[in-house]
Amino acid sequence: MVALADALGVLFPAAVPLRDYEVRDDGTGPRIAAWHLPDPQPTAEQIAAVTPAQVAAARLVKPRTLALTTFVARADDTAIAVRLLLDAVCTLANDEFQALGRGRPLTIDKLMAYVAANPTAGDPLQ
Repeated sequence: MVALADALGVLFPAAVPLRDYEVRDDGTGPRIAAWHLPDPQPTAEQIAAVTPAQVAAARLVKPRTLALTTFVARADDTAIAVRLLLDAVCTLANDEFQALGRGRPLTIDKLMAYVAANPTAGDPLQ
């Protein structure tokens, strides 16, 4: 079983504790004391379904997401921003593959080859 605050971090990764929700323990165990998100408050079953592996993955993703957002915001060139995004996609996919114990490493070159072999209608960057 994972801590309530960790479960909420997995279920609502964009939420900010104390702003979007408050967790308190008045001696009877942790509980959601306040809920300010437009999404419905999670049920006990949803919270209990969060696994330690999901918490570990969320802890890895959050710093990367913040760093990626900063890099992309500073990128002068669209190509650099796209490369950073693709690198992040590959990193996240590889972490998931490793956690699941399957798959071969995904690289930007493999991803670009797939995109080239499966073109979409029009250029999404235009």
